[in-house]
Amino acid sequence: MEVIPKKRLYDFQSIHWRFIITISLVVFLGLVTTEFWTMTKIRYEANQAAVEKAKGDLLLGEAFLENRYPGSWTIREGKLYKGQVLINGNYEIVDEIARLTGDTCTIFHGDTRVSTNVMRDGKRAVGTKVSDEVGRVVLGEGREFFGEAEVVGVKYQTAYKPIRDENGGIIGIWYVGANKQFVDRMVGEAIKDVAYTFGLIMLIIIGIIWLLTSSLTRPINNLVGAANRLAQGNLDTSISVNTRDEIGHLARSFEQMRVELKRQYSALQKSNEMLRESERRFREMLERVQLLSVILDTEGRVTFCNDFMLRLTGWKRNDVLGRCWVETFIPTERQEYVKRIVEEVSQGVLPTDGEKAIQTRNGERRLIDWNNSLLRDSQGNIIGLARIGEDITERKRAEENLRAAHQQLVDIIEFLPDATFAVNKEQKVTAWNRAMEEMTGVRKEDIINKGDYVYAVPFYGSRRSVLIDLIFQDNPEIEQEYGQIERRENTLFTEIFVPSVYNGRGAFLWVTASPLFDNNGNLVGAIETMRDITERKQMEKQMAYLDRLDLIGEMAAGIAHEIRNPMTSVRGFLQLFGEKAELSKYKSYFDLMIQELDRGNAIITEFLSLAKGKVINLKKQDLNTIVNSLLPLIQADAATRDNYIYTDLGDIPPLLLDSSEMRQLILNLSRNGLEAMLPGGNLTIKTYDEGESVVLAVQDEGQGIPPEIIEKIGAPFFTTKDYGTGLGLAVCYRIALRHDATIKVDTGSAGTTVFVRFNFPQKPQR
Repeated sequence: MEVIPKKRLYDFQSIHWRFIITISLVVFLGLVTTEFWTMTKIRYEANQAAVEKAKGDLLLGEAFLENRYPGSWTIREGKLYKGQVLINGNYEIVDEIARLTGDTCTIFHGDTRVSTNVMRDGKRAVGTKVSDEVGRVVLGEGREFFGEAEVVGVKYQTAYKPIRDENGGIIGIWYVGANKQFVDRMVGEAIKDVAYTFGLIMLIIIGIIWLLTSSLTRPINNLVGAANRLAQGNLDTSISVNTRDEIGHLARSFEQMRVELKRQYSALQKSNEMLRESERRFREMLERVQLLSVILDTEGRVTFCNDFMLRLTGWKRNDVLGRCWVETFIPTERQEYVKRIVEEVSQGVLPTDGEKAIQTRNGERRLIDWNNSLLRDSQGNIIGLARIGEDITERKRAEENLRAAHQQLVDIIEFLPDATFAVNKEQKVTAWNRAMEEMTGVRKEDIINKGDYVYAVPFYGSRRSVLIDLIFQDNPEIEQEYGQIERRENTLFTEIFVPSVYNGRGAFLWVTASPLFDNNGNLVGAIETMRDITERKQMEKQMAYLDRLDLIGEMAAGIAHEIRNPMTSVRGFLQLFGEKAELSKYKSYFDLMIQELDRGNAIITEFLSLAKGKVINLKKQDLNTIVNSLLPLIQADAATRDNYIYTDLGDIPPLLLDSSEMRQLILNLSRNGLEAMLPGGNLTIKTYDEGESVVLAVQDEGQGIPPEIIEKIGAPFFTTKDYGTGLGLAVCYRIALRHDATIKVDTGSAGTTVFVRFNFPQKPQR
């Protein structure tokens, strides 16, 4: 019996309504697009009109101002004048222009409003500043500014022009503008009108669409009735729709389809036979492949499994067919979960592909990578599930062993004392140990798996090639940057100073780079280790310095006696000559020669202080006591230069000291500081306890030591003084060494501080 569906006015699934809704949506989107474009155009034109009006009003106001107050713009006594008229606080002209144009008007002195009709909180906004954007263009670049800008917190369409004095210098700004809120209200009213118009048009179009679609859907309904008869298997009923449009063509196509269906019905029987043959061949193919193949019905029972699966699991075919897949092959702990998945197969839910475990007849677990596919009959009903899988158990074990070996390597790298990192063949970071984190300040998680030379940034502050990149390709430019690179088979060695490590302090590093190969000898990455040799370099430098001091001291000890004996004789005769009355007119010369002999003797004494084997008398003493004993002498030196001495002596433990040498060290450092300062400067002497060391600090307020000189500080015979010997600091360094102390100089434009650190407990050198 033919069933004709009942028509309803509100059946939105009907073609009639879908036509109406679709066409209405298209028209609606067109109208919305047109309205949006129109609104945008209205807003743009309104803003442009406002800007053009502001430009014109700016010129009008400028002409009006020139006519009212002739003369040039000037600044007198910090105020703005036009001709002979004071503009500051003069609101006549801005109010007149506002009356003529309806705009706001302002005259700026520099970037400050001095005359304006812009009102805020009932007051004129005099004294407020021009916006940064306008100030940069008008005052900074000397150009006019037109467009939207903020005027005392409110948006305006504005025109600004620089005010120039008779020399062309910019001394202020001339401004005219329209309130943007007023423009927005005008645009809003226009947009409402357009929206009302478009809404009316939309209602008219929907009515027209209703009438048109009604005439179009009548033959479609006739065609639907004929199609229902075909669906019920009535292939003898002809389809007739007498229209010449597309629907008529469709009806004739349906009629041709009916005839064709009758012809194909018999062919379908033959196709079923061919399908059964194809299924038989497919099963034979599954038997031959080295993959697990199994077919389950909707109840989860095994209907087919190939020989490979039977050999792998140890079952016989007759023992498996018809049995529950879950109970036979799934481990106990996963059976409930897999049962729920199998039950969902009949509802059309396809199990996810991937790695799942099965168990063999003897209980061994095997890991299988499954691919699943639903099986359907000719009506599309689900009749079962086909599964094809690859046994990946051995491969997974090998991968796990490889991961364990890799993790072992990573753990070894992690606890290496030298800073170490590794990269893969794509030159992305794969390892970054703790020592590397401490050296660079970069955490492992922030750099792992990153490439593009990111590992160079913590060392050089930029992305660039480093030693490890030479493992992957030879690059003369990289080799030139390192100076000298030693090669031992595949390993590279070099020594370099990097400026950015240890928070920018920099360090000398001994760097080693080696390739990493897999079991087949293929290059898979590289590893680089860095050892901080800064202390060794500093020690080498200090040893070389001490060797020079020793040489000078040995030379001085060898010749001091031979020089001092004749100097003593000469000095005695000069004193004798100076006491004779007949030579009294030469006494000033004798005194000068005696002073020079004493100066030479003092230099010899300084030379002897450099001697390595000098005997010193070490006793436990309070360093603060020695400082206090020298304070009157140091203050006397400071007074002659109009300088001031301050002390800040902390609570420190007694030290093994030679008081004579400590006095010489303190006096040398203090006098150096006094000589470095201009009159009025302060010299501060401090002592304090740092736990593992006791510190003596001498701080001056001089101009600091230039960078090109700081490296030479303490070198024998180096001095910047006109009459200096260059031995004062060298002697201080030797005294510090004999007392197990070190000297560090910290200098800058605010002055220089010399730190003498005594290790505690001391191990003084004899």
